Amino acid sequence: MPIIALIILLGFALRLFQLANQSFWYDEAVSLYYAAHDLPSLLNIVSNSEHPPLYFLCLHFWLRLTGRSEFSLRFLSLLFGLLLVPLTYKLGYKLFGRKVAFLSAFLSSISPFQIWYSQETRMYTMGAFFALLSAYLFFSALFAPQPAETENTSRQEKAITHLRQASSWIAYVSAGILGFYSHFYVALVLAAEGLFFLWSACGGRSGLPGKRLLTAGVAQGTMALATIPWLPFIWRQYEINATYYEGSISPLPILRSIFLSFSIGPLEEGTDMWLAAIFLIVLSLLPLSWLWQRLRRPPHHREQRQESTVWGQRSLTFLLFCLFIPILLTLILTQDRPKFAPRYLLPITPAYYILIATCLPMVEPVRRRWRIAWNLFLALVILLITATSGYSLYNYYFIEKYARDDFRSVAGYIVAHEQPDDVIILVGGHALPAFDYYYRGQVPRYPLPPGIILSLQRPITNESLSQLNEITSGHGRVWLVLWQNLEADPGNLVLNQFLAACPRLEVDRYFHGISLLLFSLETKPHFPVEPSPEYHLKANFDTKIALLGYRLSSAHPAPGETIRLTLYWQALAKMDQNYTVFVHILNQGEHIWGQMDKVPISVHYPTSKWRIGDLLQDDYDLRVLPGTPPRRYAIEIGLYLRTTMKRLPILDESGRPSGDRLLIPGIIEVRRVTPMPLEAFDIQHPAYYRMGDQITLLGYNLEPNSLIDEGVLRFTLFWLAERPIARHYLVNVQVLDQEGNVRLVRTTAPVDRQYSTTRWEQGEIVRDIYTVGPLTGLSDSEYLLQVALIDAESKEGLVVYDKEGRVLGQVIPLYRFHLKR
Repeated sequence: MPIIALIILLGFALRLFQLANQSFWYDEAVSLYYAAHDLPSLLNIVSNSEHPPLYFLCLHFWLRLTGRSEFSLRFLSLLFGLLLVPLTYKLGYKLFGRKVAFLSAFLSSISPFQIWYSQETRMYTMGAFFALLSAYLFFSALFAPQPAETENTSRQEKAITHLRQASSWIAYVSAGILGFYSHFYVALVLAAEGLFFLWSACGGRSGLPGKRLLTAGVAQGTMALATIPWLPFIWRQYEINATYYEGSISPLPILRSIFLSFSIGPLEEGTDMWLAAIFLIVLSLLPLSWLWQRLRRPPHHREQRQESTVWGQRSLTFLLFCLFIPILLTLILTQDRPKFAPRYLLPITPAYYILIATCLPMVEPVRRRWRIAWNLFLALVILLITATSGYSLYNYYFIEKYARDDFRSVAGYIVAHEQPDDVIILVGGHALPAFDYYYRGQVPRYPLPPGIILSLQRPITNESLSQLNEITSGHGRVWLVLWQNLEADPGNLVLNQFLAACPRLEVDRYFHGISLLLFSLETKPHFPVEPSPEYHLKANFDTKIALLGYRLSSAHPAPGETIRLTLYWQALAKMDQNYTVFVHILNQGEHIWGQMDKVPISVHYPTSKWRIGDLLQDDYDLRVLPGTPPRRYAIEIGLYLRTTMKRLPILDESGRPSGDRLLIPGIIEVRRVTPMPLEAFDIQHPAYYRMGDQITLLGYNLEPNSLIDEGVLRFTLFWLAERPIARHYLVNVQVLDQEGNVRLVRTTAPVDRQYSTTRWEQGEIVRDIYTVGPLTGLSDSEYLLQVALIDAESKEGLVVYDKEGRVLGQVIPLYRFHLKR
């Protein structure tokens, strides 16, 4: 059996293996949704999508021929994906000969990237097939040998020759048009061919007859004219498409994702990236070496050398055009339309594999004695490439985290456990086609928001919540299916409503890529049309954002407990910046006893995407630090720009700045609880210093950045009350220089004078926060921070003991630091 047949058979086996094992996901279900309509409806629907119609028309007839199973629907993509292997061989042979052809076909057959999309009911392999066919036909027609004509050449022979040439160009034009109507990114390959044609024609470098150049120009123009009927639909989608966030994408992540995907497939970044680097090294170093080798090789005949050199330059240039021009155009397009996935560039993967194949066998050592070592090196490189592909394919076939989202199992689980009075809500609603492909139950299903195409510019808002009362009316339970819900419902409005109003029932299964929750509706909950703050506010942050109120889950938390603060924001203007919210629990000494900084609402819906006037509900989980003394605390709220750390000012009624934070005093009262164990405290520097016979210092935490950022020294002490304490003690903090001189001193009651030692309970660990400074009067030198406990009445210091009971003096040396000026 010929080697190429074995390579094709290998590619077929890898593409066929576990073809129907994974669930259909959203994109595949949308393909079926389009194809299942009658032809007029199909064309109407597709014309309002971001895709051309050819693949869906083919799938329309294919599913009527083969059925609707995952295997049969994916097999169409498999066929086109398999055809890439022999066609890669043909183009590699045309450009560089047999060795390159075999190796490039082998790389195509084992390519995880091509195999992945050969097993997906989408248009990518069809587009790649026609793009590769177009490239092969274009190069073949443009550089076909000119047949010699003599006086004895008959008119019939001339006609046959012209007919063959014309048929080649007609086939090229047809392949290009079919490719464009399969997938729009094929147009980038056609553009690369057009630019190569211009480069070839420029200055007569190509040596091609003018008639052939004219024919090529006419072919290019014909393809351009053939795209005109669909251009209005493309432009309309360019204007209204809302499946991506506004902004731009940096070129570096795009390039990185392209070459990693081409090398190891669409797996998570970081998966054996060092193996993928082999491809990049070969790609970047060896093509020039090959060309240099061909140029310096002494030929037997001058004509042979000139012809070989010209052909090698021409082939390599064409290959580089086909690979890098689409990438360059992609980088340009994504500046205004930041929507990209490496699968869009599947049509140029054959050029990538041919280029790698070109590098490997064609670079030959000058000396014969090096050839054995060189061949061993090539074998090792090919072995590593094969191992990389094999490992990637193993992950794809068998490791769940790389699989497609499991709609099959979600639908099957609901069918097995549903009750007649259940109802299903899908958030986001565009998952309905994938869910319905597998769902065989009888209960009603409601997509939120409706529509099969996600709109990131029209997420679920408070107005959408009015539908929940209608949907849940008359039902006993609700299944909540969450998929891409952070895009469809960035504020988690639907989920929060059910968590707040309904008892949650157990779902004893995990589903890959999808969340499934079950709630009881026995309490007959009523969902508010608009969120209502428990406490109303009116804080204007620089005429950009208003804070209208808040709700607090508990006003009496215990130390170590997490409380939920719900804030209600409203956009007052369109913003071009993404702000971060800070929420702090403060005592009267302005020390932080719990905090949370986060992007409001969601990273998928930051402030730059808020719509003016929308009321947005946002949750902040605040953990009260273990060891927080029992008393009342305030909450401060503000917004800042993370890049500059500059806070937004709060404006008063006259529009003048009145500060950069909103302070709500005394809304939290931390209650006293049973003393917490030592394990609950995150002590960075554990220690043991017993002060007298009543108090032990267990360790301390430092904030080293406070020296650099604020010019102060902030630290936390952890005290343990060994027994009830009858006397008041003060904490004496000193900063000493290298000579032992006291440069700064502070003596105060613990916890900012708000929690006297006489209130400490036996076994209680008390968190005590200090800020010393500013240190503006100190020079550039080494300093020592030390602490001591002093009797408030006698002013005498307590004796310090170690674990063995040895006397250490009356002060504890805590921390040596170098102050830089």
